[in-house]
Amino acid sequence: MPDAFPDKITDTCKHRTQTCTPCLGVMITSALGGKEWLEPECPECKAKLSIYDVQKFGIPTQAETFDKRQTMKYLQSLVEYRSCLGPGCPSGQLHEGGEDSPIVSCWSCGFKQCFTHRMPWDKHSGKTCEEVEADIQKRIEVEGITKSEELIRRTSKICPGCKFDIEKTGGCEHMICQKCRYQFCFVCLASWTEIKENDNSRHEKTCTFWAPPGRA
Repeated sequence: MPDAFPDKITDTCKHRTQTCTPCLGVMITSALGGKEWLEPECPECKAKLSIYDVQKFGIPTQAETFDKRQTMKYLQSLVEYRSCLGPGCPSGQLHEGGEDSPIVSCWSCGFKQCFTHRMPWDKHSGKTCEEVEADIQKRIEVEGITKSEELIRRTSKICPGCKFDIEKTGGCEHMICQKCRYQFCFVCLASWTEIKENDNSRHEKTCTFWAPPGRA
């Protein structure tokens, strides 16, 4: 079949296509079929597929899934966006108040979290953000951690999936390894799939997001 091999897979591909159209459909299904976000790409040059490529080589529902996940990826890159930390809640929202109004109440389930420290609000134990930050700094001083060491500790972790060193530059504590696509909590390294499919008890007990089974 002469038309089994498209002229180009993406607009940026500059190579002769050696992947047939049915195989591209299988690749898209594999990337978008699971709960975790895997961005479809050209199997030959690794160029990212656009929604138009997914529409061309996939099926209509896959284009819709791709669009929703791209939108979520963009939202999570915004400083004012917070994903709900409530167990089983898939919602998220833009919080316009920022650090001046640190309590983020989920529009969907009502779960409250701290905008500044990205922790359940009840973990504040009645303290203001300034007091919580002072406690953190005091703990750092007591433990004898230098500022540079603390920065590394806060922004760098080893991926539990592939042992790749990951540096966090912003966003929420929901991490997606760019190498193996494993999703985990940046604070305690617990599997994000386990957390979302169950509740916050799947975090390590030392994690700021941990809660007893069945509780927020």
